[in-house]
Amino acid sequence: NRVQEAEVTERSINEAREHYRPAATRGSILYFVIADLSLINPMYQFSLPYFTRMFSYCIDCAEKADDVPTRLALLCDFVTRFIFNNVSRGLFEEHKSLYSFLVCTSILRDESSGEIGGPEWSFLVRGPTGISSVARPEACQSWVSESAWRALVYAEATVPQLAGLVGSLEGNSAAWEAWAASEEPHLAPLPAGWEPKLSGSFAKLCIVKVFREEKLIFACSKYVEQRLGKEFTEPAPWTLDDVFPDTSSRTPVVFILSTGADPTAMLQRFAEKQGWTPGERLHMISLGQGQGPIAEMLMAQAAKNGDWVCLQNCHLASSWMLRMEDKVEELSREGNANVHPDFRLWLTSMPSQVFPVMVLQNSIKLTNEPPKGVKANVTRTYNDMTEEHLGSCPAKPEAWRKLLFALSSGASLGRSGGTSDTVGAAAGNVYSGVEGTGTVLLGGEGASLGRLGGTSSAVGRAAVRHTKSHAVGRAAVGHTNHLRFPAAGKHCWPAAARRR
Repeated sequence: NRVQEAEVTERSINEAREHYRPAATRGSILYFVIADLSLINPMYQFSLPYFTRMFSYCIDCAEKADDVPTRLALLCDFVTRFIFNNVSRGLFEEHKSLYSFLVCTSILRDESSGEIGGPEWSFLVRGPTGISSVARPEACQSWVSESAWRALVYAEATVPQLAGLVGSLEGNSAAWEAWAASEEPHLAPLPAGWEPKLSGSFAKLCIVKVFREEKLIFACSKYVEQRLGKEFTEPAPWTLDDVFPDTSSRTPVVFILSTGADPTAMLQRFAEKQGWTPGERLHMISLGQGQGPIAEMLMAQAAKNGDWVCLQNCHLASSWMLRMEDKVEELSREGNANVHPDFRLWLTSMPSQVFPVMVLQNSIKLTNEPPKGVKANVTRTYNDMTEEHLGSCPAKPEAWRKLLFALSSGASLGRSGGTSDTVGAAAGNVYSGVEGTGTVLLGGEGASLGRLGGTSSAVGRAAVRHTKSHAVGRAAVGHTNHLRFPAAGKHCWPAAARRR
């Protein structure tokens, strides 16, 4: 009887487990995507135990539901978003679009979805193969190249959704030519009744590849946005406040550096805010010749006392990397009683082949690179602000926010190469209608300061020079390099502005 009861129990457990197979499938898809990222950059290393910890966290934290189908939908969505955000914050900007596209297509290529077939994927990745020259019709010879026509014939023969495409081009050549010549063909509707058939489908990417391959990257981003959501094409910028809850005394944090970026000041500000005063409880050392033993001593003392250690420029100490790997492995052991719960290890390194793979695979990785473009610069500026800064002028909150945005966008345009005229015009448009402000001068000054690398203090002083509104402009005198504005006074005037 006991044997029979055990067999019945085992069958019921297996049946219950199978109901959650889709969640396990989603996890395996995501893992194999991020496991292949190391082919792009040697710093993109993720181990299976690290991924398993993230997946287990998602199971615990995802929204609960009584019925299994709803629970599965919530779990798959949470796992996809959480792992995407955790991995993307450790990728350079140039690789994030590729990562989001691989996540999206890998999910849709799986047999559980079946939305992307093998022929479509093969055509997009490899193009036409094994097809000889095909004669072009006279109506298309003036604007369709021989190679493009060969690709069209191949696509129609291999991709089921594109059946009849060649005939459509022959009969509606002018409409297709106008679509192919448009400025943004990936956003324009397909002609000759093809838009309803292929709207939002993967096959449309194949058509864009044939006619306007230079627009394929934008078309892929649009496809990801339609299938998964905008947050997968524009990941939110990270802050150390967001990252710190994911850290632990046994998991190092690795800043992957790029030229012109240094996270030292950001880490020092964050440590001071958390109560780890730089020089007292935050110990920083730049690695190089002869610095290995000193770094090893700092790590041992900090692990015992619960301090933080930041080892900078690890790529310059290639001979000490093996020793660092041993020390990190020793500190990460669960049975090690010499590691204080408050201990944190921060590492910075340029992409390097000598950086220990084991450390990378089991660490939290963060990329730190200068923002590119006006939007990224403005986003970075606002990302460093708090609600207290944004609301630091209660007398005229709307005017204050407009002034702040004009300053931020002016400096961002300057850093992105904008001229004083273009910045001034932009600031004038943004700030029009606000009483007593020198908008064009303000924007132009912001651009000049941005190109010269001016601090927010300099931008604030420029605002005072060019702003006549006593209740708004004088509040713009800031200090530090990340637009930390002082608390508002009676008229939102800091003392320095009143003296001026």
